[in-house]
Amino acid sequence: MVEEKKDYILIDFTGLFKAIWRKIGIILLVGIILAGIGGGYGYYQSKTTPYVPLYTSTVKMYVSGDATSQKSAIYYELMRGQKVINQVITDMQLNMSYKELVNCIKKGTIEGTGMFYITVTFPDAQYAKDIVDDLVKLTNAYAFDVLSMNSPIIYEKPQVATKAANSPINNTFVYGLYGGIAGVFLTVIYIVFAFLTDKKIRSIKKLEEDANIPVVGIISKGKNIKSLTINELAMQNFYAHICIMKKEAKVIAFYSMTNEDKSEIVKEYTSFLNSNKKKTVCINIDCVKDNVDKKEQESGTNRSLLDYLYGRIQNKEELDLDESTTEIMLGVNSYDTNAELLCRSEFLDILEWLKERYDYILINTIPLGYAPNSKAIMPMTDMNIAVVELDKTTVEDVTMLKKEFRDNGDITGFVVGNVDCTTKNRNKKKEVSRFVGA
Repeated sequence: MVEEKKDYILIDFTGLFKAIWRKIGIILLVGIILAGIGGGYGYYQSKTTPYVPLYTSTVKMYVSGDATSQKSAIYYELMRGQKVINQVITDMQLNMSYKELVNCIKKGTIEGTGMFYITVTFPDAQYAKDIVDDLVKLTNAYAFDVLSMNSPIIYEKPQVATKAANSPINNTFVYGLYGGIAGVFLTVIYIVFAFLTDKKIRSIKKLEEDANIPVVGIISKGKNIKSLTINELAMQNFYAHICIMKKEAKVIAFYSMTNEDKSEIVKEYTSFLNSNKKKTVCINIDCVKDNVDKKEQESGTNRSLLDYLYGRIQNKEELDLDESTTEIMLGVNSYDTNAELLCRSEFLDILEWLKERYDYILINTIPLGYAPNSKAIMPMTDMNIAVVELDKTTVEDVTMLKKEFRDNGDITGFVVGNVDCTTKNRNKKKEVSRFVGA
């Protein structure tokens, strides 16, 4: 028996409402703009459309006997027939077609009685009254000749109207109202669509809830004094966190899926640890040959580590490392080649050798989305940190990161970059305060 599988779509209605509420200013602004455009169009239309006053004249009649509803309906159909209408056009010398005059004639009934009325709407009040009179006269004669039908009793004769039935058209308010409603509606629809299709990580809380993995550090996206101060406090908190979690941790690897600014984050941590008298070196694998050459020219560092991995140097003591070395560039021609270097036994030897000389070794790995085989380093490290960036990393990236770690090693936690530490949003300020001891 085939097992039936059902797909479900989960919608965060609280988050959706908050997303709409956060954009309430934009929603109202778009509504006001479209209301103004609609009102302006309505005003223009009112001014450019000529006003034609229309007058009505009504005759009220009564049909006696049985089947009064059927009789009044037959009478009305005879009145609208081509013979009667064309004769009225001739009698009144109207410059109109049959259809145009028929559209001027309306019938109404009073339910449960034999009473009904005929109304004619026309641009001239006297003509409206005369058309009604002619219609009744011709229909009475035609109904008697064809159906031997007695004429209805007229209990209220048509009058010449003294006031137009219509007013000058002014669509300013109506069109403005329609425009405002349309603006608000379309903006809300756009926000709902954007919310439902948004796959970016927008908050630390949502990241932890979705991934079920703790965030152990943050990096502010700003460069002002407040952001730098928060970064310093957050890195102190990160250092305390890793000391509590793994006291013997010396090799810490940083991973990402694609376009996170991981290199800058790893440099921030390297600089922080060195400034706090913790001798730290960063092995930067997330680089290629052109980038390495440029940095080596600026710093004077050669690629001796790469020479050792390829067997061109046999003795580790020949490596060009001194007390001031805080970054070792390990880059060749492509990401794939870089990742293959991690699988060499010589790389593990290098890590053990560096452990004797440094308190911490931070490894900036190649993004897993570019070189999946860079995950080979996971068993060699003491801690594995996944780097994500708010408003950039997607839910799919986090899912893939979890899968890679689940299959190859444990993930200690996330470091979140691009955090807005200057926000006035209460919930986001609360999120940030966790990592700065506030």
